[in-house]
Parts: sequence; structure tokens; C-alpha cells
Amino acid sequence: MADSDQRELHISVGCALENLLIAAEHFGYGHQVAYFPEPANEELIAQSNSCYMAKHPPSEKTCYSTQFLPGTPTAKLEIKRKVDELIIRGDANQFSDPAYREEFGYWLGHGAFGASWLIAKMEQLAVTYMNIGKGQAKKDSEVLMSAPVLAALSSKVNA
Repeated sequence: MADSDQRELHISVGCALENLLIAAEHFGYGHQVAYFPEPANEELIAQSNSCYMAKHPPSEKTCYSTQFLPGTPTAKLEIKRKVDELIIRGDANQFSDPAYREEFGYWLGHGAFGASWLIAKMEQLAVTYMNIGKGQAKKDSEVLMSAPVLAALSSKVNA
């Protein structure tokens, strides 16, 4: 309703693309952008291809492709809900594993996340010996569902 002609949507996608290109240049990636690359697909606004030329060996090259699909707010919410379900299941699986909790607790106890000594040790005990999976899943869910943007990074695995 507030953006019925999708003007603000396209501006925000343009801002996201510009931030991606600035970051790519900062980290030594070259890039090419195609605007509305597929006339039959009106949802695909732009496609960016970025390549990083590794110095050693000189012929090695790493390339990435990014597509910007604005979608409808309803479609975006549905995607967020599906990702949210995966996060909740993932948190439940991780925190049900004592070995995961012990390793995570170890790093917390050593202040890996910047907590003071006392807080770090309390976090270590809580994570190692208590099932905090549901609480963590709730926090992760709230962060995801309140985020204005969801990005998914993927890569092809060469067999």
C-alpha cells in the first residue's frame, strides 16, 4: 500500500546493489552489472557478476553471481518464515548435541565474544549444562523476522 508503484522498492534494491559493488571493489573484486537482464522475467532487476583474481597461482580466478529479485512483500514474508523454520530446527539440533554445547561453551568461557571473565564463565556453564536451544531459537527467530533484508549465499560444489 505504501509503495504501490514499487518506486521505493527499486531504490532500496539499487542501494543494496551499490553497497555490494563498493564492497567488491574494496576487496579487490571486479564486477559487471546487467540491468533487467532477462526481459521475460520482470522480477529480475539486476544481475551482478564479480570475479577475484588471485595472485597465486596467476591463472586462478574465483567468480560469484548475484541476482536481485525484489518480489512481493507476501512472497518475501513466506521465504522468511521458511528460513525461520530451518533456523529453529538447526538450533534445536545443535543444542541437543552435548559435544556442540561443550565446544561452544569452551569458546564462550575463554571470552571469544568479548564478555568479561565472570560473564564468560557463567555463559560457559549455562551453555554446557543447560538446554538453551529453545531460548536461542526464539532470539534467532526474532532477529530474522525483524530484519529488513534476507540474503542467502550459496556456491556450487564441484564433484
